Amino acid sequence: MQTGYFENLKDKRLLNRGNSILNRLFSSSVHSIRQLATNDSETKAMYCFFQNDNIREEGIIRNMSINCKNAVSNKSGNKVPEVVDSS
Repeated sequence: MQTGYFENLKDKRLLNRGNSILNRLFSSSVHSIRQLATNDSETKAMYCFFQNDNIREEGIIRNMSINCKNAVSNKSGNKVPEVVDSS
């Protein structure tokens, strides 16, 4: 099975943060960073991740698309997140 995790990030901290966010998005039905984060510093860290110059929208979409396809094709009760930009 193809993994949808971030793999091609040179900065290990960004790699860990991105994969942590993806894991939490796909393991819960929460689709808001404010609801997903457990405290203010975690919220800030998630926003900083998405604003980082090394993180590209195309990469996020590609990785989330792979995760979504895997979750739907697996049909084992996996949840499929919905990402909403409320700005």
